[in-house]
Amino acid sequence: MKSGAAVAAAASVCPIVLNLVVVGLDRALAALEARGLAAGPVQPGRRHRPVHGPPRPRR
Repeated sequence: MKSGAAVAAAASVCPIVLNLVVVGLDRALAALEARGLAAGPVQPGRRHRPVHGPPRPRR
């Protein structure tokens, strides 16, 4: 019956560990968004346009 006790202990501890992991990820994401790194390499103020060669002259 040792395995039953181990399963019960794991079942009681698992939600706590999951909660800690989720809260940690949420805090990390919030910190990244606060720094503006979660938006990616493109800054929100700059308009991102894929460049294919030199700019074409406008007609």
